[in-house]
Amino acid sequence: VKAHTREFLTILFLKFSYPAGGRALLKALSQPPTGTPLLKSAKTHLQEVKAFKASGTKGTPYVSVGLTGDGYAALQIPAPKIPPDASFRSGMKNAGLNDPAPGTWEPHFRDVIHAVILVGDQMSGPRNKALTAVRHLIQACHGVHILGEEKGHGLHNSNGDGIEHFGYVDGRSQPLFL
Repeated sequence: VKAHTREFLTILFLKFSYPAGGRALLKALSQPPTGTPLLKSAKTHLQEVKAFKASGTKGTPYVSVGLTGDGYAALQIPAPKIPPDASFRSGMKNAGLNDPAPGTWEPHFRDVIHAVILVGDQMSGPRNKALTAVRHLIQACHGVHILGEEKGHGLHNSNGDGIEHFGYVDGRSQPLFL
């Protein structure tokens, strides 16, 4: 899996109370009424990652959307056949992962989450600009609600290598999916 968020990341957790509004948001992220699409192709993303590793050329902000099984139902569109696992179909609260009881979770995780939007960049300024654009699209779509958000910043070891939260250098020993 290729790194995507670089140094600054915001994750928005969404709920759809109106199917057409949720579908309108997904369309607007990829085909906004004005301006450049916030979502980019996997090819463009991989080209930006390659250029960054080769020469430090900064890419465009990373914006992605993930839907839960409940999200597909809320949008009234069929869920994909893949992944066929029970966790996707039944949701995280019923995944049987030996997590603490859902009643002890942070409030925005206790509700039914239909989607997540990740907005990240190497610098906070472009991330903030993209995040503002995403928020405006959400506000313009009837029945789309932000349940909560999480913010993250990159971690580095003493050599300056990006590390994940357990302290391992990020991006190493990764399976090659392409």
